[in-house]
Amino acid sequence: MREVLVIGGTGAQGLPVVKALSSSKQFSARVLTRDAKSLRAQEIAKLPNVSLVEGRQDSQEDLHRAFKGVYGAWVNTDGFTIGEKNELFYGCRAYEIARYQGVQHYVYACADFALKHANWDENYHWGHNDAKGRVAEYILAQGQGGMKSSVLTTGPYMNMLWDGMFVPTQQSDGTFVWANPASMSLYLTYHMLYQ
Repeated sequence: MREVLVIGGTGAQGLPVVKALSSSKQFSARVLTRDAKSLRAQEIAKLPNVSLVEGRQDSQEDLHRAFKGVYGAWVNTDGFTIGEKNELFYGCRAYEIARYQGVQHYVYACADFALKHANWDENYHWGHNDAKGRVAEYILAQGQGGMKSSVLTTGPYMNMLWDGMFVPTQQSDGTFVWANPASMSLYLTYHMLYQ
């Protein structure tokens, strides 16, 4: 069975990845987690073909240990925890360390590069997304030789519509307003594609 490292495996996007790997007949999952005793980590540790590696995504030593010996990787850095600058630096370093450790396929979980899509208009700088966009461009610029790379760019998750992040607000006249950064991202994507 080929082992896949999952960075961000206890999060909203990574958990389904871990579950899919766990239930496959071809892959096992190695999950890098800050706290192997957390409820979410303990929940996924009970799944078949899943192991935990305690460490931080902003530690080069931990990244080397996590990537060593795996076939592939699913990497979703957490910029909300480590910040925009660290997400940019460690996003690139994670890719480089994976190459050094001989990973064969690298999947990077990305978000829209809002600042670039807005033609560098600073009003649309969105730290988390922009850091991920910069990392994705760096990864793709390295080509496919030596390690296959894929970038998966997603928008807001559907559960964000009810968990407080993107919940519409009801106005005094009964109408609902959905005002958030995702609105601009969707507008910019539409504008780029169809205008």
